[in-house]
Amino acid sequence: MTATLYADPVPTQAGNPGHAPGSARAAVLSEISDSPPAFRERPIILLADDNPRDVDLALHALARSGLEQEVVTVRDGVAVMDYLRSGGVREDGRSRRPTVVLLDMKMPRMDGLEALRQIKADPGLKTIPVVLFSSSQEGIDLVRAYAAGANSYVVKPLLFERFTEVVRMIAGYWGGVNVAVPDPPAQDPSNW
Repeated sequence: MTATLYADPVPTQAGNPGHAPGSARAAVLSEISDSPPAFRERPIILLADDNPRDVDLALHALARSGLEQEVVTVRDGVAVMDYLRSGGVREDGRSRRPTVVLLDMKMPRMDGLEALRQIKADPGLKTIPVVLFSSSQEGIDLVRAYAAGANSYVVKPLLFERFTEVVRMIAGYWGGVNVAVPDPPAQDPSNW
């Protein structure tokens, strides 16, 4: 992992590499214990936002979400694509394919909409869920995001309490309820 592109992963239950008994994630994992091992991995959230305040708020909310997850932060769409195209390989050689990508709409170098378009145009990446998490409430941004393949569009709330609640709900669904494709498909899924 390159320090200039990616922040250190942030586990939300510090010091606990396993899943705490009684936690929401443990309950979900017990339900899918017969699933392939990839489904039992700790969720990885790729958070792309150039606003340090919003990143800090999101990390705080994710840390308090009750789910154990890894968070990788980047500051723009170019870094998103670099991370995804590199395969996000861990030191142990295993994939760090994100469970979900949270994209801000307006970022330098490459905005969230263009990053979304590139993700959804790539056969190896297009199955990764992408949530546009933006302060923009413009109808045209919403239409463009869904037309480009967004799985969800969430407007960033202005109030701290609501912001943290919304981030926790996003993490709870995408990291605790939704079952994502665990690894890049060997071939284009449209050929299945």
